[in-house]
Amino acid sequence: MVRSAGEALVVSSGPGVMSRRHKEGTALLDTLATLVGCLASLNAGLPDGLRPDVMRLDLSSGRLFVGDAKHSESPSSIHTQGRILNYLRWFAAHLRCGRGEGVFAVCFSKISDTHLWVEALDMLAAEAGVPHAFVRHEQFPGGMTLVWFLSRCCVP
Repeated sequence: MVRSAGEALVVSSGPGVMSRRHKEGTALLDTLATLVGCLASLNAGLPDGLRPDVMRLDLSSGRLFVGDAKHSESPSSIHTQGRILNYLRWFAAHLRCGRGEGVFAVCFSKISDTHLWVEALDMLAAEAGVPHAFVRHEQFPGGMTLVWFLSRCCVP
């Protein structure tokens, strides 16, 4: 689902609808962002108009948290990969500015996709030039899985 920064997400039925599982994933990501100190919500989205589900910043340290909930999208989808790659390019630009570190996370409910999400995120981060040690994953109660990595400042 692609949303521009000024576009509201309408919750109803049909295409473009945020499902209950997607809302749960977004809430988990938002909570995790807050727990790591990223309290400022960046609701305006990215300069290209795309907006991940969660984008928060720690104003004192410059730490950026970018998270996207994926309930119905596959890690193998070229459209999903393209969107995440764009998020990661902006994420890398933030790090190159020397603004601290960043956490990038994808949350989903289909546990059998864990390995595919790890591989996709690792490949896309490398393509975007985001240095990261390795992609980790964690399962949460309620059937949510988080795939994530931490990255520090990088050189252009």
